[in-house]
Amino acid sequence: MRIASTRRSLRRVLACAGVNGDEKALEKMFSLVQERRPDGILFAGGVVRPGTDEKKYVELLDKFFETMGRTGSLAFIIPGPNDAPLSRFLRASKNAELAFTNVFVVHATPVVKGELAICGLGGQLTEREDSEGPIIKYSHSSAEYFLRTLWQADQPIKVLLLSQPPTGRLSGEDGSFLVTEFLNNYHPAICVVSGTKEHRGGDRTDPHVMLVNPGQLSEGSAAWLDRVTRQITILDL
Repeated sequence: MRIASTRRSLRRVLACAGVNGDEKALEKMFSLVQERRPDGILFAGGVVRPGTDEKKYVELLDKFFETMGRTGSLAFIIPGPNDAPLSRFLRASKNAELAFTNVFVVHATPVVKGELAICGLGGQLTEREDSEGPIIKYSHSSAEYFLRTLWQADQPIKVLLLSQPPTGRLSGEDGSFLVTEFLNNYHPAICVVSGTKEHRGGDRTDPHVMLVNPGQLSEGSAAWLDRVTRQITILDL
């Protein structure tokens, strides 16, 4: 478990996902951060698009992490299902964390910041299948294992990042029953998921959970979370 050593509190947060290989989307995200100056960024996966060749993959990862580092805001990041191979993503993550003290990759690794514990899992959640091939996948049992340290953390406010939305209006037909199960069982204070712009929005059906699908940065969509007022605002970039 890592500790984010800073005096800033995560009260105002930019929630986003889905760069999907679009470098202009990265530039828009950077400009938005400079304009709004959030205390933190919660990125729910999706750096590259499917079928990206190895050379371009590495270039996009380096550009992504450099941009996150240059924002100056605390950035908490997970990969998306298409950000495979995971080993290469994690290698780039390690280099980024060494180069930028504000970058934290929270894939299966909790980070604590004051009263908050932040963790996530990038990839598709399936009932039985694990894979680090062309698509990152985790089985139900693996997901529970990797996220257990978040639920066991002493911090009262848990933040969860997932690269799939739950079932319901934030997902259409692409929702994961396993994500829904995690939300129903563990009630994280904040959950940011990656989903389509068509189904973007916030959901406060559970009064204990601020759940948001910010849409895709590549489609000009993000979200602003105010943890004090519990307001979720959808942004058009």
